[in-house]
Amino acid sequence: MRNFLLITVFALSINKINAQWQPKYGYCSDIRCFAVNGTNIFAGSMFAVLLSTNNGATWTKVLNTGVTDLASIGTNIFAANYDGVYLSSNNGSSWTAVNNGLTNTKVKSLAVIGSNIFAGTFGGGVFLSSNNGDSWTDVNNNLIFRTIQSLAASGTNIFAAIYYTNYVYLSSNNGDSWTKINIGLTNPNSYLSAVTNGPNIFLGGTGGVFLSSDNGNNWSSKGLGEVRTLAISGTNIFAGTSDDGVFLSSNDGSNWTKVNTGLTTTIVNSLIISESNVFAATNDPIFLSSNNGNSWDAVCSGMSSNYIRSIAISGKNIIAGGDGGKVFLTSDDGIIWHPIYLPTNFNVRSIVIIGTNIFAGTQGDGVFLSANNGDSWTSINNGLTNKTVWSLATNGSNIFAGTGFGVFLSSNNGSSWATVSNNGPSGNIRSLAISGTNIFAGAYNALYLSSNNGDSWTALSNNGDFFGVGLLAVSGAKIVAKDYFDGVIFSSNNGSSWASANTGLPIPDNIYSLAISDSYIFVGTGDGIYFSSNNGNSWAEANSGITYSFTDFNSITINGQNIYAGTSMGIYKRTLSDFASGLDENSYNSYFVAYPIHNSGKLKIEFDNNKLKNNVNLEIYGLLANKIVTKFNLTQPVLTEIDISKFPSGIYFIKIYDTEKFYIKKIVLQ
Repeated sequence: MRNFLLITVFALSINKINAQWQPKYGYCSDIRCFAVNGTNIFAGSMFAVLLSTNNGATWTKVLNTGVTDLASIGTNIFAANYDGVYLSSNNGSSWTAVNNGLTNTKVKSLAVIGSNIFAGTFGGGVFLSSNNGDSWTDVNNNLIFRTIQSLAASGTNIFAAIYYTNYVYLSSNNGDSWTKINIGLTNPNSYLSAVTNGPNIFLGGTGGVFLSSDNGNNWSSKGLGEVRTLAISGTNIFAGTSDDGVFLSSNDGSNWTKVNTGLTTTIVNSLIISESNVFAATNDPIFLSSNNGNSWDAVCSGMSSNYIRSIAISGKNIIAGGDGGKVFLTSDDGIIWHPIYLPTNFNVRSIVIIGTNIFAGTQGDGVFLSANNGDSWTSINNGLTNKTVWSLATNGSNIFAGTGFGVFLSSNNGSSWATVSNNGPSGNIRSLAISGTNIFAGAYNALYLSSNNGDSWTALSNNGDFFGVGLLAVSGAKIVAKDYFDGVIFSSNNGSSWASANTGLPIPDNIYSLAISDSYIFVGTGDGIYFSSNNGNSWAEANSGITYSFTDFNSITINGQNIYAGTSMGIYKRTLSDFASGLDENSYNSYFVAYPIHNSGKLKIEFDNNKLKNNVNLEIYGLLANKIVTKFNLTQPVLTEIDISKFPSGIYFIKIYDTEKFYIKKIVLQ
């Protein structure tokens, strides 16, 4: 008898890693810590460790795991997390766990004094290594509380803040003994950072900035709110706060000046100074100032908290546009995103590319052009009398703009625009799509077609009735559209006739994006993404791998064999081959279970009879949508056995459906 294995739910999650949506929102989100090694800058986040060798111009991922802190001694870089401490002596090319003697590996914080590195742990106190992590010794004498929130070193002093208390301890002898130093300190526990300027020690924490001139015996408040990080360069002290950006003092904290020009967030997690450059780590992105904080530029951005509305692809470059004028570019498939923001705060609704030129249409400030991969942008609105640009589309060297008042055309890379709405689309043109010489424009009161670059237009109808179109996608002669009144509709003949395509979709008001490629149609909604492989006659959920509930799918772009989704939580990617069967596991697959009967060559399928109606049907498909088994009108409670002894190894889909809903589960036979 042939041996087989039905992959269980746990094993399925391993086997289908590549057959689901992959997040592509990058590793520059949630940066929490820095370390410097010469001209090399390391940045640590809850996802990875990044390295820049050119002052932040470019970044490379060097460790594919999240970290709580980073530190450096000479050419050695240390990374900490709840698995212990890792060491790299070759700028992150390789890492080695160095936990010998570290009896508690939940490391929250690192600090360095000379050649000594200290690790503050969650429950095990403080550990010291004097040999680059080869061995560790606990140094907790007089340290009554062992749950360390953070460590900070300044000169020969090391400070330890205790979790969920107001206690701060000081050691001036490499941890041989500790003394509680709280005279004058208030609420320092959540964050702790220390810098020294001559005899003055500055401590930053929840209660602001504090100064001691007597080695920590007494402290005086120097103002500010919750301070997460301090950095010093000469007489300049920088303070990064939890909700008010960066402050600068040049007189030992007597006065502070807010220096936030260019910062797009005021949550600053870490600061570090490399030569004359100040780097600020935020939840997203990393910022650089080369003029003592007078201005900041984003140098590395993530995507996890960005609302993406448009995606364009050219070669290796993926460009994404979002709210607030934010545009991002990646050349490494989303590992690192580079912020290439527009000089406007209006939302970016559409991006198109012609050659080396990138065009971005905004919701209120017209169109912008970049000819240098976003290093600079130019407003190109000559002749564009309405600056609410909902959609851009290209046909050769021609660019069409769907605006708040008709369609405009530019044939000279946006140097000038002319209206092409005569006797055609007017008002809000929310969508444009081009197939060959045909240009489709969706307006509130009609769908228009032009075959001569907008010189003339024909209003299309849906079975004799005019309709309004908010979304469009075309592939050859196939068109899929969102009708304001009838939901999703489909045409296979350039709009000559239409059919409703709503079965299995949510309500039309919840549909935000459309895409079509040959036999595949995708619909993005406020509750996920759906696809159809039969011209919209039926739909299936396709949300495997989406990590956030209630994700808005605002944009869907198909490029070759890949499909990209711009969402309210960044970008996801998947391959079209995942949909070759026309099936994808949906969120209801827990309503039934399937498992092998030992040594029988049979598969048993059990249903939750509280979830299914009468007339239950069962089908099993191969990966290429070939139907292998069909059973109709199964009774409840349902307990079915299927002979799979002659099934070859591979991926199969079990589809169960009643009169109202269908349920799909993937299995793997080996």
